[in-house]
Amino acid sequence: MCANNHVRCQESPSCLLCGTRGVIYYRQIPDRLFGVPGHWDVLRCPQCGMLWPNPLPLPDYIPKLYTHYYTHNADTRLDSPNRFWRLIKKISICTQMGYECNELSSNSLVTRLLGRLIFMIGPLREVIENSVLYLNGTKRGKLLDIGCGQGRFLVRMRDLGWQVIGIEPDPIAAAIARERFGLEVFTTPEETCLPDNVLDAITMDHVIEHIYDPISSLRRYARLLKPGGEMILVTPNAESLGHRIFRDTWRGIEVPRHLHIFTERALVQCVREAGLHVKEVRLVAQSARYIWPLSRLIAQQSRVPIGDYSWALTAEGRVFWIVEYLANKVYPCGEEIVLIAGRGGR
Repeated sequence: MCANNHVRCQESPSCLLCGTRGVIYYRQIPDRLFGVPGHWDVLRCPQCGMLWPNPLPLPDYIPKLYTHYYTHNADTRLDSPNRFWRLIKKISICTQMGYECNELSSNSLVTRLLGRLIFMIGPLREVIENSVLYLNGTKRGKLLDIGCGQGRFLVRMRDLGWQVIGIEPDPIAAAIARERFGLEVFTTPEETCLPDNVLDAITMDHVIEHIYDPISSLRRYARLLKPGGEMILVTPNAESLGHRIFRDTWRGIEVPRHLHIFTERALVQCVREAGLHVKEVRLVAQSARYIWPLSRLIAQQSRVPIGDYSWALTAEGRVFWIVEYLANKVYPCGEEIVLIAGRGGR
């Protein structure tokens, strides 16, 4: 056990998944986003490629790493202010992903053709699918979003016909979700009092990398799924093009909050060890459009608060998004891993 500038930690020299001793990949990385004091080495597993900070913050101290986290932001806008983009997304979701939108005639020939054309544009399709976390409307039922933050995703899915519930360990963010949006959000799994075999879907969007023991957590949540239910995980890809370019200034490193940065192989292994079976796994580039500007700012300024950035960086990010999307078709290097899992069996 050790103290890293007042962050209570313990040495974690070996891979959580395979027990292989890690090698130092980056040395003495600070928290470049939210100012937690201290420096961490980042280790890499020679077998599965997973990355993790060393020393590892102790579980009881982890909530203190989020004192200034972005979920405390008072901005509770639910969607982009761009009306045209909101319409494009709505048309695509309704015509291509099995949802109903009262204000749109999703059965009209023009609407269906427009939705199909939009979905043929691969980068846009990734963004649109991500907006509902790859859940098809024909499977609507009871949804649990783990790490739901202020609840924007839950509001969107509630409006699309899902029965929604959330878990958010940050009490400030959970309070915003309850008071601003009227959502049923709890700070611990125990508070939900959910019985086994009750959920149609569980979503974890950029959450599993924050969990101290992801295998036991996935195992616990898997029991809540109905037979045929799905768990959707989205997490940074340690082998992304962005990471290859920016190295230790890549936004996805985020020590000390990102406790496990997965490769595709490592995430599959983690899910299987939790007793789930993998239905689908893919790499996507949709987050590259904001990973590029943030990584560039980290490289230039060392410490960068989350917030707006210049139009030039925004444009660079969109160009990089298209480049990574095309590169990912040739060699797997997408910015995020998307994994859809089910309970037991195959």
